[in-house]
Amino acid sequence: MGESATVSWQDVYGLWMRVWGIGHERAAPSALEVHVARPSSDSEFGSGIIDWWPVDAIESRRASMEKLGLLGIRWNTRVGEAHTATMLVNSQSTEESAAVWIGAYLWGLDHSRRGQWTLPEDTELSIRHAVYGELRRRGHALWHASSREVLPERLAHTEDGNLFPPRNIRDVIEFARLQSLVVRGLWTLVRVIRDVAL
Repeated sequence: MGESATVSWQDVYGLWMRVWGIGHERAAPSALEVHVARPSSDSEFGSGIIDWWPVDAIESRRASMEKLGLLGIRWNTRVGEAHTATMLVNSQSTEESAAVWIGAYLWGLDHSRRGQWTLPEDTELSIRHAVYGELRRRGHALWHASSREVLPERLAHTEDGNLFPPRNIRDVIEFARLQSLVVRGLWTLVRVIRDVAL
């Protein structure tokens, strides 16, 4: 595929599969169900909340919510991050979750490095069109225009942009894969389930 060629979703996903190799199904995360016991009188505390929690803070966050309810939530998940978490949890296939991971990488890249791609502009637009089009085709709304951060970690980010600008489509896919590994290594998708305490 030439660097100024039109890129289809099939091209992007085929490259994602090749970059991942045998373990491509690991890119499809599932949410860890975290049960929080709350009294039935606590009508403000919901169930089915989807969020990113640091892997080393799952028990402390659960305990804080169980003890204090909504007052126990002492962290702030950005709207874009929560939207990505919901899209990943609702993904029905590894292909769909690939579109979310790649889309999140592109969104972060676009919103931190506007105009600094090192790819030809028609290829850049073609990649975005293929990935964002696949997300829309599967019923996902894209992130809000003001959302700059759509994942809890960004790969090699500096104030001026990413340290590693993608030079070709393979770089885009490889960086999206690496970012997914970094995020999954440090963060866990959780679904908070309310258990009624007597």
